[in-house]
Amino acid sequence: NPNNPTTYTNRGNVYRDQGDMTLAIADYNMAIQLNPDNPATYSNRGVVYMNQGNLVQAIADHNKAIQLDPNFANAYYNRGLAYENQGNLAEAIVDYQQYLSLAPNTFDRTAVESHIQELQQQLSP
Repeated sequence: NPNNPTTYTNRGNVYRDQGDMTLAIADYNMAIQLNPDNPATYSNRGVVYMNQGNLVQAIADHNKAIQLDPNFANAYYNRGLAYENQGNLAEAIVDYQQYLSLAPNTFDRTAVESHIQELQQQLSP
């Protein structure tokens, strides 16, 4: 259905998983045009931007996802990754902690907690 944003989001996910970031972004853009209030679509597009090295746009998309749904845990995690890739470890730690706060039973809790400790050690003089 050409008017269903979910169709574009799902196809964008497939393109992303296949490594075709240009087509993934095009489909996410169409999904956002059809439904600008879906935080997951912004977060998905933000992941693609991060994979392309466009960290500023990635963070902007995750900010928009969080603005639309302040309890969207994955957006905090993904923004944390972008901040970390940017070298902004303090902001990354804050976002990873928020992710764990919003998703206390997440499968990757132990790994994220360990990673937070590593980042905190890097920030310590």
